[in-house]
Amino acid sequence: MIPKLHNRVGPPVEGTDFFGREKEIAETWNDLVDNNHLLITAPRRIGKSSLVKKLIPKARDSGWKAAYVDVQGVTDEIDFFKTFIETLNLETETWFSKVKDKALTSFNELLNKIELELKTESGGVKVKWTGTQSAAINGKLKELLSGTDDFLIVIDELPFFLARIEKEEDGRKRVSDFLHLLRSYRQKSNNKIRWIFCGSIGLDSFTEKHNLSESFNDVLAYSIGAFDEITARKFLQKLGKDNDLPLSETNIDKILSKMGWPLPYFLQAHFKQLNRLKADGNRNVITDEDIEIAYSNILQHTQALRTWEERLDEQLSPDDAFYCKAILTKLCKNNKGFSRRPLFTILYQRINDTDKCETKLNFCLRLLDRDGYILFHDSSYSFRSPLLRDYWYNLKVR
Repeated sequence: MIPKLHNRVGPPVEGTDFFGREKEIAETWNDLVDNNHLLITAPRRIGKSSLVKKLIPKARDSGWKAAYVDVQGVTDEIDFFKTFIETLNLETETWFSKVKDKALTSFNELLNKIELELKTESGGVKVKWTGTQSAAINGKLKELLSGTDDFLIVIDELPFFLARIEKEEDGRKRVSDFLHLLRSYRQKSNNKIRWIFCGSIGLDSFTEKHNLSESFNDVLAYSIGAFDEITARKFLQKLGKDNDLPLSETNIDKILSKMGWPLPYFLQAHFKQLNRLKADGNRNVITDEDIEIAYSNILQHTQALRTWEERLDEQLSPDDAFYCKAILTKLCKNNKGFSRRPLFTILYQRINDTDKCETKLNFCLRLLDRDGYILFHDSSYSFRSPLLRDYWYNLKVR
């Protein structure tokens, strides 16, 4: 029996709900087999987490140990390492119980000791590493993971965690120290461990902003994009068939034309609205009007799109978030976008220094491009997604 494709909108998809990406799975797996560490780069909502989660069972089927560590909710560096070893213990329990109990206990004891040393009167933790503490953690990490056979460790939402500590006291130094600590371990570890890093915030943009790109110069970047047209068509066909709402070729043409950028997340959000229309009206045939209404309903029920603004605030300083939002607000006013000059003028009104303004504009445009907000075409910058452009227009201009 062919498994059903459920229409899960939002969370990473796993198992039989994962669709396509055969090329990406094959290429990233070959990179890992060749002893590379990977940084998965892609615009927001492409499906980075879904992709790396697909590699976990593939690694285990190949006889590797594998662990997926989500650090989005982690609060500080001590919490990171506690979450890290707890997840490894959970996901590789047999290996730890037989081989690593002593090292695991020792690592926990070290973290608890450092946490006590750093604890403030209010009960929080004020992280200020000493060279001794960093060396001790590095040594315990090496002891914990030494001698292992092939091992895949995925660290998801690392940029989210870094952006959080970057905003705290001594944040930039803490980020630098932490990333260099991880790098020093990768440099000293045996070549049986492969690391994958990814997240809903672009790590490449984050490290570039803080001049920390060298902390990841031992990690191979791998970029993924939206579905190509053939895959997007097959995806919509299977969604319709498996959810009792068949889509004709004409329907699919209309949906892809309307959505513009075939991001899996956007296609799923649109199909969800079509399904609701079908339930409300007891209709089995999809019309052009249904497709338009479903599109409008996404814009009215903005949960599917709200994170695109929220993540700018989470990722960036207040000033940088302001500049990026100002650029997007300008671009949403014209479907074809604008040249660089009008965007420079917007930032210059606040920065009022030509060189600093150029530098800041370059940073914002690169970040917005990498994270999937905009693209550059025919000497103009414009929204990559018509849906996101219409959402931003309704939010900021209308």
